[in-house]
Amino acid sequence: MLAGCNASDPPAQSGQIISGGVSAIDSVLTANRGRWVVMNVWATWCRPCVAETPDLIAFAQGMRERPLTMMGVSTDYFTVDDTAAVRKVTEFQTRHGVPYDNLVFIGSVDDLTERLDLNGALPTTILFDPTGHVVQQYVGLMERADLDSLALRISGV
Repeated sequence: MLAGCNASDPPAQSGQIISGGVSAIDSVLTANRGRWVVMNVWATWCRPCVAETPDLIAFAQGMRERPLTMMGVSTDYFTVDDTAAVRKVTEFQTRHGVPYDNLVFIGSVDDLTERLDLNGALPTTILFDPTGHVVQQYVGLMERADLDSLALRISGV
């Protein structure tokens, strides 16, 4: 399902596909004040991104009762047009049973890199605290131990 991102509506954790630029990322963070946000920057063509997907799905499912919003940010638009990118992400999300929303980033790589302070490596996973500030950034494939550590931090243990 393709949906617009409205700053007043927090994204549902239902596996929706949203498209937008930096303002959509900001809307997600604003709508989720008071919750932790885990944002995974990835692409369908990125092998490490695909490899970590099952662990990210298990993490998201295991954290359903926590004050957490999981969000993917696909960079597929950088290699194809927006319609094809949305289709590719939708197909990927359906095939793998991804339970969390994905934002197909529509904009320049420079805008995304600047907004999320990225170094260009995929995948990159960013943890935002409940006030919307970055508290941790993982560059490269998330290992199960990294996700366990993240879960403990979010759980306050």
